[in-house]
Amino acid sequence: MDTKIDPFISRLLPPRKQTISSSTPYFRCVTEFQAYLSFGFDHIFNIGAYDHILFIATLAVAYSLTSWRRMILILTAFTVGHSITLALSALDFFSLNSTLVEVLIACTILVAATYNLLLKKHALITNPRILIHYIIAIFFGLIHGLGFAMQFRALMGSGREVLRALFAFNLGVELGQIVVIAIFLCMLYLLTYVLKLRHQTLSIIISLLAGLTAIFLIVQRLQNL
Repeated sequence: MDTKIDPFISRLLPPRKQTISSSTPYFRCVTEFQAYLSFGFDHIFNIGAYDHILFIATLAVAYSLTSWRRMILILTAFTVGHSITLALSALDFFSLNSTLVEVLIACTILVAATYNLLLKKHALITNPRILIHYIIAIFFGLIHGLGFAMQFRALMGSGREVLRALFAFNLGVELGQIVVIAIFLCMLYLLTYVLKLRHQTLSIIISLLAGLTAIFLIVQRLQNL
């Protein structure tokens, strides 16, 4: 027997899964928690979220592969930041103009790219005790969290368990970020250890492209304010 899935969950599923047999394992396992988890994960790989991926790449490329632990710490600080504002904004403690948030997100990319390009002699970050890096990562995370919150509020229906949905959505985002970083590290290893390209050169190229993209996004989004 074909059974129509709950209207809320059906919004998160592809058309071919809008109606499925109630006897299938897929029907039994689909829950709101899993739906929000999936949505958070998919949001990272959505074409509209490329600015977030670009920021992560720009933030991470300044660290050598041997400094991967420091890279993880920086990204953890970023995660703490965006988790805070995602929760506060999603729970309606405050909100900002959506276009302004998009402009600020582009600004974080530009600042990160500029910092990478201004590193002395284009050296990679190796000092593990530069507290300012973690503070900046948290601050930038606060800004990106506002962007995630816009997506979450657009999805959130009335009468839902907000905290559970928020946790699932944020967890999905974090899992997506882990996949992005894993892919990025593999590509970095391939380029530097297999193809023998200098990491410093890659850092300059990626940061330059990220900076130019950020400038374009800032100008484009300011026109919509």
